[in-house]
Amino acid sequence: MMIKKAGLVAILVSLWGTAWGQDVENGRQLAALAACESCHTEEGGAKNAGGYPIETKYGVFFGTNITPDPETGIGNWTEAMFVQALKHGLSPEGRPYYPAFPFPSFSRFTDEDARDVFAYLATVEPVYKVNRSHALKRGVRNRGILRMWRLFSFRADTFAPREGESQSVSRGRYLVDVVGHCGECHTPRNSMGAMKTNRWLSGSDDGTGFAPNITPHQTGILNWSEEDIVGFLESGMKPDGDFSGGEMYRVVEECTSVLPEEERRAIAAWLKAVRPVQGKKD
Repeated sequence: MMIKKAGLVAILVSLWGTAWGQDVENGRQLAALAACESCHTEEGGAKNAGGYPIETKYGVFFGTNITPDPETGIGNWTEAMFVQALKHGLSPEGRPYYPAFPFPSFSRFTDEDARDVFAYLATVEPVYKVNRSHALKRGVRNRGILRMWRLFSFRADTFAPREGESQSVSRGRYLVDVVGHCGECHTPRNSMGAMKTNRWLSGSDDGTGFAPNITPHQTGILNWSEEDIVGFLESGMKPDGDFSGGEMYRVVEECTSVLPEEERRAIAAWLKAVRPVQGKKD
């Protein structure tokens, strides 16, 4: 009965979003690039039902259930609750989320796009699955430290085109820096775990895996053409014929390869326009 009720909620919310102009297909594409399904689906599990382990130096975080199940998922969330979670990192009750959920990047989502993602998630299959508790180190188990972290390391921001920036580069910047939250893995962090914005996309090695420099520097993708980047985002093949592995393989397979080609081209345009920063070689 619970599944049936959740299914009805999903249908009603989807119809509501369509009636009020929400673009479910746009929401689907943005959710794909944002890795919603990738981070919220454990291996062999139901899609978007949570359980995927995200390993960090602070411990292991587990993706939560974001299906429209009203008891264990987000079926009882309002649109405003979802936007608050996505852009401000706060639960419906106002509790701060750990920044393993990349709300510092998502904070610059446009409200319209955030609502589109919510409308899309309302259409996915509802699944009753209780969220798994994070397995964190002792020093970070108390969520009270998150309010202090937010005070020094989080500023809600908005996205806006820059003067002299082409439409393609602006779109690519939005897709890379905001929706795709590439900086969360490819930017080194300070002692408080916040991204070092002066070393944006220059690569990071936090002890759980190396993310390479993706700026147009000699230690990054200087010698990649825009066509190389577009091809990589579609197939995962690098200019030298090698293929990406690990988490990046999943990013390509589940996120960037399903985008329209013009979106991949916009991403390439921005990555070639990013300020070059020296980083470590893989």
